[in-house]
Amino acid sequence: MPIRGLTDRGVAFPQIGNIRKGEPKGENQPGKDLHWFRVELDQSEEQAAKDFAALYGDKPNGIVVIMPFDDIARVWDAWREAYTAGAMNHRCDGENVVYAINPKSGEIVVRNGVDVVTGQPVECGLKDSPDKTKRCKPTGRLSVVIPQLRRLAYLTLHTTSIHDILNISNQLQAIHDLNDGHIAGIPLVLSRKPYRISTPSGKDGQRARREKWLISIEADPTWVAAKIEQMRAFALPAPAAQQIIDAPRSGGPNLADLSDYDEDDEDAAPTTPATSPATTEEQSDSQSPGNGQATRPAATPAPAPSPAPSTPSSQAKPMVGNGRSALIKTPAWTTAATALNKKLVEAGIKPNLYHMAGSAAKCGYSEITEANLLSVLRDLEQHAREQSEAVPF
Repeated sequence: MPIRGLTDRGVAFPQIGNIRKGEPKGENQPGKDLHWFRVELDQSEEQAAKDFAALYGDKPNGIVVIMPFDDIARVWDAWREAYTAGAMNHRCDGENVVYAINPKSGEIVVRNGVDVVTGQPVECGLKDSPDKTKRCKPTGRLSVVIPQLRRLAYLTLHTTSIHDILNISNQLQAIHDLNDGHIAGIPLVLSRKPYRISTPSGKDGQRARREKWLISIEADPTWVAAKIEQMRAFALPAPAAQQIIDAPRSGGPNLADLSDYDEDDEDAAPTTPATSPATTEEQSDSQSPGNGQATRPAATPAPAPSPAPSTPSSQAKPMVGNGRSALIKTPAWTTAATALNKKLVEAGIKPNLYHMAGSAAKCGYSEITEANLLSVLRDLEQHAREQSEAVPF
């Protein structure tokens, strides 16, 4: 039997850190707003902190995350809250109080939306309080899992911006509805982008438009491409739809190909369209540009000719121009490679970001995935330092 109030609260993963928008708070004032995220991992999470820094650097933006549950309410909640000495004493939905304590005695006076004495709903009296310091303010918390850390543990993203709360609510709901009520496991890109929004100007109640860096959640382009293809197939009459469903599918543009993905530029386009792993491996096994012969690693003996291999070759590598390049299969590659590039430049080494995938192939990697991304970054850094100059291509 469950212990009421203890073991009947539902399923949750451990929290290992927080994601915030601004610098640490000063005395009686909020911290300065940043154009990137400030990620704070628990002190005991030394390895996770190192792995995250290797992926995203010291100014992370465009963090790839997933939601662990389909139910939005289990990963995202937003309320109006008030605090005293760092402790929450009031929570409401903007109209009715759902939880409140007496700040002086600490006694709970409202629980589950009703007064503990009368059993009646209680209207919020703090939203428009004459004392601004006592007003309840919008507060949003989003629980996300960073798959590259390979942990079933989450970080909590915090925001007190009504614009962020509106963005997150609308964007999560749109993805949820588009995907038949499922959001768990979809690769999402958590980023900050500049918007012009209306804010109080401080003069006679007037307002002015100012640039604010707001939170945005967008599905990874590879997933979007597959979803659009699926929607197109369902929208066609049955015979035509079956032809599309049976046809070989491209994975669509990969996030790694969008060099300016984090920029607010709708005209940006992928420079090199990515293909699905099956299509690329078949091309690599059958023909490479220039000589028309199959190309395989020297350490792997050539298999007997077969018109249709039963399993794709794990050593196959896509051909790019006249060189060999590892196949990129994780949307975190662009941000991680950029962070490594910056780290090496600061050390006096000038790598070429656009040829890192080729260098990864020379280091023995046929593909770059979430599982091996950290190993690839470590080997690339060591390779670059050994060369004492640009990452070769």
